[in-house]
Amino acid sequence: MTHTEFPEQSASQLQAFVEDLHDRLGDDLVSVILYGSAARGDYVESHSDVNVLVVARRLPPSHLRSAGVAVNHWRQHLPLAPVFATCEYLETSADVFPLEFLEMRDHHVCLFGPDPLTDLPISVRRLRQQVEAELKGKLLRLRSAYAHAAGNPTAVRDLLRDSLSAFRALFEGVLRMNGEKPGRRRAEVVQQVCAAYGLDAKALDAVVRVKEDAEVNAEDLDTLFGAYLLAIEHLVSAVDAHEE
Repeated sequence: MTHTEFPEQSASQLQAFVEDLHDRLGDDLVSVILYGSAARGDYVESHSDVNVLVVARRLPPSHLRSAGVAVNHWRQHLPLAPVFATCEYLETSADVFPLEFLEMRDHHVCLFGPDPLTDLPISVRRLRQQVEAELKGKLLRLRSAYAHAAGNPTAVRDLLRDSLSAFRALFEGVLRMNGEKPGRRRAEVVQQVCAAYGLDAKALDAVVRVKEDAEVNAEDLDTLFGAYLLAIEHLVSAVDAHEE
């Protein structure tokens, strides 16, 4: 699995999608933002979505239907994953979803209109609360998923691969809590959080390689999962003890 900059052809198709949106929404379209892997520089063709934030002055059902026509057309060329928000929603939601908005703010490209993310006020206190809540919830689900997958090497491998994507965002949130800027690549973020919290870097690096389709002996998967689970439990305890 090769990480690349966003392909030039895909960038051209994305710009055509933005122009289509503008034609359909007119002056109600305020901004279009590219975020996620395509903006970070670790886009993987055939695996990554093209994450787009569409900001409008208003979003009545007629606008959503019209935008949906554009999305469905351009999805034939791009794996578009758009999110639609009004200006008011952005202004009143940054304190509720600090984790998501910090990620967008740090890694995004403004494709149309003014950039609504640059000066978005985000509370670090709320960030810690969200990170702790989501870490604990994902830890519960990770244990349950492993209990269901145990004895099935393919299912355990898929669990390692899929869960790392969810935990990566939380690793970045933990680093931001400490005033540290997360790296752009998955492996960098994992190395940073291991260094900051004394996690098992060897185990987490191995999970990164599984995520990138490296081969792992079936008999080693349970041992790897055990080390991975222990690292997540350690991180949850550390975040729980983090001072406001």
